[in-house]
Formats: sequence, C-alpha cells, structure tokens
Amino acid sequence: GKLRVGYGGMFYFPQLILGAEAFLDQSLAAQPDLAAHFDALGWHPYGAYPPLKPPEFSSPQSASPQWAVHQCADRLDAVLAQHQVAPKPHWVTELGWPSILGSDPEQQARWLVRAYTLLLSRDVEHLCWYTIWDGDPATALAPWEAGFGLYSHDADVLDGSLPQAKPAALAHMAFAKQLQGLGWAADESQGAVRAHAFADATGKVVVHAVWNDTLPTASLRAQDPASAVAWPARLGRTYTWTPAAGLPVALAAV
Repeated sequence: GKLRVGYGGMFYFPQLILGAEAFLDQSLAAQPDLAAHFDALGWHPYGAYPPLKPPEFSSPQSASPQWAVHQCADRLDAVLAQHQVAPKPHWVTELGWPSILGSDPEQQARWLVRAYTLLLSRDVEHLCWYTIWDGDPATALAPWEAGFGLYSHDADVLDGSLPQAKPAALAHMAFAKQLQGLGWAADESQGAVRAHAFADATGKVVVHAVWNDTLPTASLRAQDPASAVAWPARLGRTYTWTPAAGLPVALAAV
C-alpha cells in the first residue's frame, strides 16, 4: 500500500514557540512545493498552555486570540488556501486536558467527548489523546503534567495491579462504541445547545452528540445528565441518553 506522510505535529497556540498558523505559512512560503510531499496536516489544537479552557472556547478579540478546536482546523485550511493548496486531511496528533488544577476528572471526560465531536465535524482522520495514563506527580515538570491520562498513575508497574480507569477512559470507550461504523453527518446546533449528528451510509442509524457548554460545572453535577440540556427531539421517536461516562438513560420526547 501507499505510505502516507503527515506534516509534523504543530502546537497551535503561539506560546514561547511559533504557532501553527505562522509556522505553516512560513514553511509553505519557503518551500512552495512542500504540500506535494505530505498527505495530511498534523497538529495539536491546544490553546494557551496549560490547557484549562473548554474545547469551544474562543477569544478572537483578545491580545492573544484563541480559537475553538474546530475553528483551528478551519484556520489552518485557510492558510493552505492562501498558498493555493487544496485542503488536506487533519491528523490531531496530540490533544488533552489535565484532570487537576482548574479541571477535574468528570470535566476532563466531558471535554474529551466535546472536543472529539467538534474535530470530527471537520476533515479529521485521526485523533490521539495525550496521554494513556497519569504520570508521577513527584517527578512531573509541572503539577498539571501528571494529570492528562485516561488512567490513573501506576506507582509500581510490576506489582500485578492495573491503573484505574478515569472517567475520561470510560468516555473514550463509550464514544468509540456509540459511533462505531458512523461518520459525521450534520451540525444541528440550536442556540446554546450544540448537537452534532453521526450516521451510517444509509442515514438510518443516527447518533447525536448533544451538550450545553454554557452550563457551569456545578449545575451539571447537581442535575441528572438527561435534564442538563433541552433539545428539540422529534415526537414519536425513541431516544436514549448516554452521559459522557455512564450507562444509557431512556428518554421520551416532550
């Protein structure tokens, strides 16, 4: 088979190093035929480091603008277009949030699902979460660096015990199971409620990813997940709600 080449994973936000937009622009300007030598655009859709803002966060008017993860994809496509390069598939080769210092394990799980949904609404072929398991807090370069994992830190990898799955690991597995065999189909967001449809080739099997990113974390914890958003479901159709990390809940359209 054909070997596919990915453009090196660029850190999106310009912080200490050149940001992805400027780096891509300058590299294409320096080597006009560069785009002919890679098949996919690799990048890391992080905002300002450490990443403590949700995936939908954008601040276009600030001194250091930040963009939602899917907007980053659009903006990189625009850089390609400026150099008369057709859009390339996106490879998100690193993405994550720590579950400590401004976040928590449940919020990390919700942000994983929301980020994956938004990125899959663009031409994203691969998504790589950072990282599989938590590091050792005692040796981490910074406190939050130990908390990006899907699984807890394993202090002794030889004692026969397994690291504990964090909510983000359960959310990752649930998301993959729910969308198996489906592709992104439509953005059906309405007002504050974000809704993205995923469907099979026939359009008969449809799964919606639905959330309200304006609700504060405290409200989400206080409510049953099924009541956290009000989405205009179709009467006569049966729905189930699967929280980011949990068992499906039967719902009735009202």
